[in-house]
Amino acid sequence: FSMATQASKNPFIEAFHKKTFHTRDEAIPFDQLALEHFIPAMQFGIEQARKNINAVKENTTTPNFENTIMALETASECFEGVQSVYFNLFSAEATEALQALAKDISPISAAFASDVSLDLVLFEKIKAVYDSRESFSLNPEQVRLVEKYYKDFSRNGALLSESDKEKLRQIDQELSVLGPQF
Repeated sequence: FSMATQASKNPFIEAFHKKTFHTRDEAIPFDQLALEHFIPAMQFGIEQARKNINAVKENTTTPNFENTIMALETASECFEGVQSVYFNLFSAEATEALQALAKDISPISAAFASDVSLDLVLFEKIKAVYDSRESFSLNPEQVRLVEKYYKDFSRNGALLSESDKEKLRQIDQELSVLGPQF
């Protein structure tokens, strides 16, 4: 992983447009990554995810496994890929530069996670699929994924009142700042 400033294009964003890293075995090109790639790539990933999530929310057809669960499963791939690379590097190297970047990345990640998990429209669609899961011809893995989405959203605040959701959002933001310091 190169910590030096690079004036190159952002490898994460390029990979998103090409649908993969064009490296041997589609491996992450750590030698091409620089610190300044992470925040723009995360912001780009969030922007793409919001478009995908809005498409799920605005879909007027009856919620089902494909148009809700699978659509959400793939909605944030770019963001999650960048986040995964960053936090794995952070865990493995924990250099001062990576630690300093965590002060920016962790709150961005927490805010996006809260925006998704506390979204009432998304939860209602997930709940509709969850409540009707017996009527769909789902295999055991699909049933498990539906149940996982329902439980994840429920456990992450989707059933809270609006004031409690705001309190949870504030707690998550505070934890996102304190976690990297710890």
